[in-house]
Amino acid sequence: MDDNDIENALNTQTDAKLSLLHFATIGSTNQYAKQLCEHTAYQTPCVVWADQQTAGVGKFSRPFYSAANGGLYTTLIMPNLLISAPKVGLFTTSLAMATVSAIQTCFNLTVDVKWVNDIYLHDRKIAGILVEQGAHNAIIIGIGINLFQQNFPNEIQKNSW
Repeated sequence: MDDNDIENALNTQTDAKLSLLHFATIGSTNQYAKQLCEHTAYQTPCVVWADQQTAGVGKFSRPFYSAANGGLYTTLIMPNLLISAPKVGLFTTSLAMATVSAIQTCFNLTVDVKWVNDIYLHDRKIAGILVEQGAHNAIIIGIGINLFQQNFPNEIQKNSW
Protein backbone atom coordinates (compact mmCIF):
# COMPACT_ATOMS: atom_id res chain seq x y z
CA MET A 1 0.00 0.00 0.00
CA ASP A 2 1.18 3.50 -0.70
CA ASP A 3 0.40 6.58 1.39
CA ASN A 4 -2.75 7.42 -0.60
CA ASP A 5 -4.09 3.87 -0.13
CA ILE A 6 -3.44 4.08 3.61
CA GLU A 7 -5.10 7.50 3.88
CA ASN A 8 -8.15 6.28 1.93
CA ALA A 9 -8.41 3.13 4.08
CA LEU A 10 -8.19 5.20 7.28
CA ASN A 11 -10.89 7.56 6.06
CA THR A 12 -13.15 4.66 5.08
CA GLN A 13 -12.62 2.66 8.28
CA THR A 14 -13.00 5.63 10.61
CA ASP A 15 -15.80 7.26 8.62
CA ALA A 16 -13.97 10.54 9.13
CA LYS A 17 -11.89 12.90 7.07
CA LEU A 18 -8.27 12.93 8.15
CA SER A 19 -4.98 13.62 6.47
CA LEU A 20 -1.84 11.52 6.58
CA LEU A 21 1.68 12.94 6.46
CA HIS A 22 4.32 10.23 6.01
CA PHE A 23 8.08 10.67 6.37
CA ALA A 24 10.87 8.18 5.84
CA THR A 25 12.85 9.99 8.55
CA ILE A 26 11.85 12.78 10.90
CA GLY A 27 13.25 14.21 14.11
CA SER A 28 10.09 13.65 16.15
CA THR A 29 6.52 13.18 14.97
CA ASN A 30 5.22 14.96 18.09
CA GLN A 31 7.54 17.95 17.66
CA TYR A 32 6.62 18.22 13.98
CA ALA A 33 2.91 18.03 14.85
CA LYS A 34 3.31 20.77 17.45
CA GLN A 35 5.03 22.98 14.85
CA LEU A 36 2.22 22.31 12.37
CA CYS A 37 -0.36 23.37 14.95
CA GLU A 38 1.47 26.63 15.59
CA HIS A 39 1.03 27.57 11.92
CA THR A 40 -2.35 26.00 11.14
CA ALA A 41 -5.61 25.75 13.04
CA TYR A 42 -6.56 22.23 12.00
CA GLN A 43 -10.26 21.47 11.57
CA THR A 44 -9.91 17.73 10.94
CA PRO A 45 -7.54 15.16 12.46
CA CYS A 46 -4.10 14.68 10.97
CA VAL A 47 -1.77 11.70 11.37
CA VAL A 48 1.99 12.27 11.22
CA TRP A 49 3.73 8.94 10.64
CA ALA A 50 7.41 8.08 10.18
CA ASP A 51 9.50 5.02 9.39
CA GLN A 52 12.21 6.41 11.66
CA GLN A 53 12.61 9.17 14.25
CA THR A 54 16.03 10.58 14.94
CA ALA A 55 14.94 12.59 17.98
CA GLY A 56 11.89 10.78 19.34
CA VAL A 57 11.02 11.68 22.94
CA GLY A 58 8.73 10.55 25.73
CA LYS A 59 7.67 12.09 29.00
CA PHE A 60 10.15 14.48 30.59
CA SER A 61 11.93 14.68 27.19
CA ARG A 62 13.43 11.22 27.65
CA PRO A 63 14.74 9.81 24.36
CA PHE A 64 12.57 7.23 22.60
CA TYR A 65 14.60 4.97 20.32
CA SER A 66 12.85 4.60 16.98
CA ALA A 67 15.08 3.10 14.30
CA ALA A 68 14.26 2.74 10.62
CA ASN A 69 11.62 0.10 9.96
CA GLY A 70 11.73 -1.04 13.58
CA GLY A 71 8.24 -0.04 14.54
CA LEU A 72 5.33 2.31 14.30
CA TYR A 73 6.02 5.96 15.13
CA THR A 74 2.93 8.06 14.82
CA THR A 75 1.29 11.22 16.13
CA LEU A 76 -2.36 12.14 15.85
CA ILE A 77 -3.38 15.79 15.85
CA MET A 78 -6.87 16.10 17.33
CA PRO A 79 -8.17 19.62 16.59
CA ASN A 80 -10.50 21.62 18.80
CA LEU A 81 -10.12 19.35 21.78
CA LEU A 82 -9.47 20.63 25.25
CA ILE A 83 -8.74 18.24 28.11
CA SER A 84 -8.64 19.65 31.62
CA ALA A 85 -5.47 18.96 33.57
CA PRO A 86 -7.12 16.46 35.97
CA LYS A 87 -8.42 14.42 33.00
CA VAL A 88 -5.18 14.18 31.03
CA GLY A 89 -4.13 11.12 33.04
CA LEU A 90 -7.44 9.40 32.32
CA PHE A 91 -7.10 10.23 28.63
CA THR A 92 -3.57 8.80 28.53
CA THR A 93 -4.72 5.69 30.41
CA SER A 94 -7.50 5.17 27.88
CA LEU A 95 -4.96 5.44 25.06
CA ALA A 96 -2.72 2.91 26.82
CA MET A 97 -5.59 0.45 27.11
CA ALA A 98 -6.49 0.93 23.43
CA THR A 99 -2.84 0.33 22.48
CA VAL A 100 -2.78 -2.86 24.58
CA SER A 101 -5.96 -4.05 22.89
CA ALA A 102 -4.58 -3.32 19.41
CA ILE A 103 -1.31 -5.18 20.14
CA GLN A 104 -3.24 -8.16 21.53
CA THR A 105 -5.64 -8.22 18.58
CA CYS A 106 -3.07 -7.72 15.82
CA PHE A 107 -0.16 -9.74 17.21
CA ASN A 108 -1.79 -12.09 19.73
CA LEU A 109 0.62 -10.86 22.39
CA THR A 110 -0.21 -10.23 26.03
CA VAL A 111 1.36 -6.97 27.13
CA ASP A 112 1.24 -4.95 30.34
CA VAL A 113 0.91 -1.25 31.10
CA LYS A 114 3.34 0.57 33.34
CA TRP A 115 0.98 3.34 34.32
CA VAL A 116 0.21 5.50 32.70
CA ASN A 117 1.97 5.59 29.39
CA ASP A 118 4.37 2.69 28.83
CA ILE A 119 3.60 -0.73 27.34
CA TYR A 120 5.75 -3.70 28.33
CA LEU A 121 6.28 -7.19 26.95
CA HIS A 122 8.17 -9.63 29.20
CA ASP A 123 9.27 -6.79 31.52
CA ARG A 124 10.72 -4.78 28.64
CA LYS A 125 9.31 -1.54 27.27
CA ILE A 126 8.04 -1.85 23.71
CA ALA A 127 5.82 1.23 23.44
CA GLY A 128 5.26 4.69 24.84
CA ILE A 129 2.48 7.24 24.71
CA LEU A 130 2.93 11.00 24.96
CA VAL A 131 -0.04 13.39 25.08
CA GLU A 132 0.68 17.11 24.73
CA GLN A 133 -1.31 20.29 24.24
CA GLY A 134 -0.77 21.93 20.87
CA ALA A 135 -1.60 25.42 19.67
CA HIS A 136 -5.15 26.33 18.58
CA ASN A 137 -6.74 23.88 21.07
CA ALA A 138 -5.22 20.80 19.45
CA ILE A 139 -4.23 17.70 21.36
CA ILE A 140 -1.08 15.97 20.16
CA ILE A 141 -1.12 12.19 20.73
CA GLY A 142 2.15 10.40 20.08
CA ILE A 143 2.42 6.62 20.17
CA GLY A 144 5.68 4.86 19.44
CA ILE A 145 5.72 1.08 19.26
CA ASN A 146 8.92 -0.88 18.65
CA LEU A 147 7.30 -3.79 16.85
CA PHE A 148 10.21 -5.26 14.93
CA GLN A 149 13.26 -3.71 16.57
CA GLN A 150 15.81 -6.34 17.54
CA ASN A 151 18.88 -4.30 18.40
CA PHE A 152 19.02 -1.31 20.73
CA PRO A 153 21.87 0.95 21.84
CA ASN A 154 23.69 -0.39 24.92
CA GLU A 155 22.39 2.37 27.21
CA ILE A 156 18.76 1.30 26.72
CA GLN A 157 18.99 -2.44 26.07
CA LYS A 158 17.70 -3.32 29.54
CA ASN A 159 14.56 -1.18 29.01
CA SER A 160 13.67 -2.28 25.49
CA TRP A 161 12.63 -5.34 23.60
